[in-house]
Amino acid sequence: MAAGRRDELYAQATALPPSVAEPVLAHGDLHLRHLFVSADGAATAVIDWDDTYRADPALDLMLVYGGFVGAARTAFLETYGPISREQERRARVLPVGVCAALAASVANGAVLQREALRGLVRSVS
Repeated sequence: MAAGRRDELYAQATALPPSVAEPVLAHGDLHLRHLFVSADGAATAVIDWDDTYRADPALDLMLVYGGFVGAARTAFLETYGPISREQERRARVLPVGVCAALAASVANGAVLQREALRGLVRSVS
């Protein structure tokens, strides 16, 4: 992962004003470890709803940037609907920290660690 791109994302996010987005029901920590997928890659379940609350939609959109790239990301965002540039910046910076934490945890195992590292790359793509 390019440190320059990571630093650019952090600089953009920290320069943002407080969110004015209409709060929505948010999972709260929607990331790679809480999404189940089938062998063919289709999403089948979302787990761990303990942190659910009303928040800026960017909170849960972190999965889009940490979990998808290319056509899959485009298809998700087209289905989801328009998001503001500020929401995109917030959603892009969140998975960098989450994926880094998942990758650093030895307890998560090699497969999750590998996917978290891939998520770091997707986050800055």
